[in-house]
Amino acid sequence: MNRGGWGWVVCTLVFFQLSDIALRLSSVRTHFAVGTVLQAVPLLLAASIVAIRGGLAHRLRRRRASAIPPGQRGSSPPPADARTEAELAPTARGRSPLPARAWLAAAAYGGLQFFAGNMLFYAAMQQGGLSIASPSVQSQAIWAVVLGGVLLGERISRTMFGGIALFVVGLAVLAWFKSAGGAALPDGWLGGLALGLGGGLAWAGASAVQRTLLRGGMPLSAILAVGALTGVLLLNVLIALVFGLSVWATAGDGAGLYVLGAGCLNGMAVFSISQALRTFTISKVIPVVSLSIVFNTIVGKLVFGEYVNAGSIIGMLLVFAGVVLVQEPGKQARAAA
Repeated sequence: MNRGGWGWVVCTLVFFQLSDIALRLSSVRTHFAVGTVLQAVPLLLAASIVAIRGGLAHRLRRRRASAIPPGQRGSSPPPADARTEAELAPTARGRSPLPARAWLAAAAYGGLQFFAGNMLFYAAMQQGGLSIASPSVQSQAIWAVVLGGVLLGERISRTMFGGIALFVVGLAVLAWFKSAGGAALPDGWLGGLALGLGGGLAWAGASAVQRTLLRGGMPLSAILAVGALTGVLLLNVLIALVFGLSVWATAGDGAGLYVLGAGCLNGMAVFSISQALRTFTISKVIPVVSLSIVFNTIVGKLVFGEYVNAGSIIGMLLVFAGVVLVQEPGKQARAAA
């Protein structure tokens, strides 16, 4: 049993949970566009620092590699230090700059992830609470399969179809029994469900763009830095043109600190899941992380007094089962073996 790997999986789940709770606390008072900006700031700063450091380190390697005399590069065996630089030299010299379309794609990723996706999730949290926003936004796993099948011609197995069907049925059951709460439900909770589904769709599209950029050789830190910067700029333009700069006042009285804290916790969760995936396949990690659907429903009831009944719990469990099935855990486990 790899305790270290499972420790990272648990950290991922805990950090995502804490991030969602912090967002729920702040969403009551903070304008959703302002909250989305603040949520992206910690990741923007961290990714920018890593990207800049990586760029400087790459330039330093190129300088050191170019300083090695040509005769030494082909000698055998060279000194240890020279051999290291000689191995780096071809990569450093031959590495072509990323094309303009890659940077535009990174900006498109930011528009989907940090502008549309994060804003819709924040608004869903504001409209429907944790017990609505969390299940609906997990539709990103479903949307990813549907988009892959429709746009890329990827095969959708029977297990995946079963997962999609369970997810849809679960959402319908959740909505049906939630509606039985009557006055106990927040106004606009059904709109929160729709916003969460839209956020999941945006995140699924962002993940597809990110995978394409990673396969093309663009560093993850550069993708995140450009994406977060694009999202923050778009959000500020939206605030200035549509809502007015006065909405920034909603971040006062400590509400903005909760959102910044949520952004920090989210960044820690992203780091934790990247470490977990070094040890385990995604088929093992995602089902555990998807338990946030269950925990958010419980936290929504116990901490925030959100309306939950037996039927909505059944719907939530069906949604969770659908998210797990669409990952085809059995097939991926056999492939890993």
